[in-house]
Amino acid sequence: MTVIIETYLNKLSLQNRANMDGMKAHQDPQLLIDVENTLKSILPYISSLDMEDAVKWLIGCDRYVRDKKGSKWKYLTFTFTRGDIIYVELFGHLGHEFTYAHPAVVLGNGVGWVLIAPTSTKIYSDGNGYHVDLEQADGVAQNCGVMIENIRTVSKQRIIKKFTKMTNTKKLDMIDDKIIRFFTPQVRIKINELIIENHELKKIIIQNYDEIARLGAEIQTLTRQQAL
Repeated sequence: MTVIIETYLNKLSLQNRANMDGMKAHQDPQLLIDVENTLKSILPYISSLDMEDAVKWLIGCDRYVRDKKGSKWKYLTFTFTRGDIIYVELFGHLGHEFTYAHPAVVLGNGVGWVLIAPTSTKIYSDGNGYHVDLEQADGVAQNCGVMIENIRTVSKQRIIKKFTKMTNTKKLDMIDDKIIRFFTPQVRIKINELIIENHELKKIIIQNYDEIARLGAEIQTLTRQQAL
């Protein structure tokens, strides 16, 4: 843990948090100095990036700053539906989390947020069990893979553009199935149990239908015999 983190985590402790009630950041000069130094310390990292990644970082950072300044975003009140293909800003990551602007598939929509799964052309047909391949015939511009391991909920303020909509609903079902299988395995087990139970019930119903048909035929035979 760095000195900075340790210092400011201590400020957020229960015994010290009350001291900050009603205060603004500008009232703590040392805080502003530490913010400035932290921002400066990232320059060596930016300098070491490939040019493309550095440009993407700058664009993402600029969007973040404009958002904090109160910029209005086109899609904030837009209603998205399952299967929409969008371009979304994922700037801000730790470790190997997915980042920068990327196409993504919308899996769900709420007030001010969408549930997405990012896509990438680089992982198309890579054989990874967490990925679902999409072809142009499915309604995307290029063959790509959907990354189930990177599903996340994001603010609609992160949406840059809406492209098109997937035309292959079976692929959307595959995405849902993988999410259930990998992230809620107990739900998948229950679903399989219900499928088996449903199959058994169908067999019982068919057997009953057969029995009803047999009894109906016997009644008809007995009716004809009585008529004679």
